[in-house]
Amino acid sequence: MRIHIEGDYWISYDGMNHTLEQEGTVGKGGKSENVGAKKVTSLGYFSSIGGCMKEMLKVEIMNSTAANLRELMVDVARIESKIELVMEHVKFQIKKIEPVKGEVA
Repeated sequence: MRIHIEGDYWISYDGMNHTLEQEGTVGKGGKSENVGAKKVTSLGYFSSIGGCMKEMLKVEIMNSTAANLRELMVDVARIESKIELVMEHVKFQIKKIEPVKGEVA
């Protein structure tokens, strides 16, 4: 399973781990034949989607261009809002696939 979170962030699940991934392109530092090709970087392995979301927040804070605390707080609030929306969507999707009590899946 692989789900798009937002922007270039994805979460994949292999039955054991949730992996936070970031898509990008190979830059000039790579092999010349690969420059511009799509690449996927694993940012971490987690036991839950919530763990992936926390890591995404951390990465976004580190990449913030905020010049002061107020701007950083605005960035964090924006990212947290997106995370809440993603978590609500995931919870809704999980409820749709969970078997009804007494029902055999």
